[in-house]
Amino acid sequence: MPQNLLGIDHGTVRVGLAVARGGVSIAYPLTTLANDEKLLAGLQSVVDEEKIDSIVLGLPRNLQAQDTEQTAIVRDFEKQLKKLGLPVVLQDETTSTERAVSKGASKADKDAWAAAVILQDYLDSQ
Repeated sequence: MPQNLLGIDHGTVRVGLAVARGGVSIAYPLTTLANDEKLLAGLQSVVDEEKIDSIVLGLPRNLQAQDTEQTAIVRDFEKQLKKLGLPVVLQDETTSTERAVSKGASKADKDAWAAAVILQDYLDSQ
């Protein structure tokens, strides 16, 4: 059965979101949310509005595929995401922001575009 997927690029200030709908193998940037106390409520709204079935969360690692300080932060965020009651899949996000910018993403929308890169990498690996 086709699924609606939500891709997430978690940052300390902003969280980029992207979607892939109904079994279509193309990820689209959706929006950027502030990483503040309203983040989980905002994500729940997106999950409900977009009828999301699964979440693909970008996992930051360095170029040697080693964990970083940010990796631990994202793993903690993964635990919070599970409160939404959906499966969460981790996807390597190495160079996702750089690739988003190289595709023309502006500073304002680079986080949503990075989420789209992460989600597209996941879709391409399936």
